[in-house]
Amino acid sequence: MLEKIARFVSALFTPLLIPTYGIIIALWTTIMSYVPLSSRIAVVVITAIFTYLLPLTALISLIKIGHVSGFSLANRKERLYPYVIVLLCYLSCSFYLYQSQAPIWVVMFLMGAALAALISCVVNVWWKISIHSASMAGIVALSLRIAIDEMNVNNMMPIIVCGVLAWGIVGTSRLILERHTLWQVIAGGVNGFLCVYLLSAL
Repeated sequence: MLEKIARFVSALFTPLLIPTYGIIIALWTTIMSYVPLSSRIAVVVITAIFTYLLPLTALISLIKIGHVSGFSLANRKERLYPYVIVLLCYLSCSFYLYQSQAPIWVVMFLMGAALAALISCVVNVWWKISIHSASMAGIVALSLRIAIDEMNVNNMMPIIVCGVLAWGIVGTSRLILERHTLWQVIAGGVNGFLCVYLLSAL
């Protein structure tokens, strides 16, 4: 039962969905919430296509041709191609947001996510760092940056608290599933938090 819950949590907060969650937070908690609803929804949908649908389709293709054994990417050696694909999709989404004249800190949120993916890809050659933890830490970093820079039009505290709790739950789920050690989860979190927090300040 506990493993089923952990699998559900890992799927709900898959790194492929985190950029979309982040864009939703940015569009609904800051001054961008005054942008017409249809425009905000369009941005969310396009972000989901770039950072969820395209890499998911690529991952399915890799599984079918035998380069990857499953969606969990439990084998460290199988993570290179998926990580590179995710990195390219994140960069493409960043370019789309830039071309759409989104605030630079929103663009840099995706760039931070891309940098975290790149670092994870490099570290993965020797050590299976947690990209789930990195993604959740990125959401917390984005929420904190919005609050600290006073870009919010709503109270960010509930979102920050929920983000931290979700981060902890996701990290625990990865431990329950034995996908990572505690230090791999911590390292992933530090990686994701610093990359998003520092780049979104530019």
